[in-house]
Amino acid sequence: MNASKDADMMVVGPAATEDSPGCCSGSVSTQVLHHAACPVLVVRTRPGVLEVG
Repeated sequence: MNASKDADMMVVGPAATEDSPGCCSGSVSTQVLHHAACPVLVVRTRPGVLEVG
C-alpha cells in the first residue's frame, strides 16, 4: 500500500471466481479498496472479452 501514497489512482481486477461472483470478491482487490491512500478503480471484464496483459 506504500505505492498508493504517491499514486493518483490504483486500478485492479476483481479476481472473482465462479464460487464468489461478487463485484470485488478477490482478496487483493478487497484489501486495496480498504487500505489504499488514493482512489481505487476495480475493472471487471465481460465473459468472452479478450483480456490483454
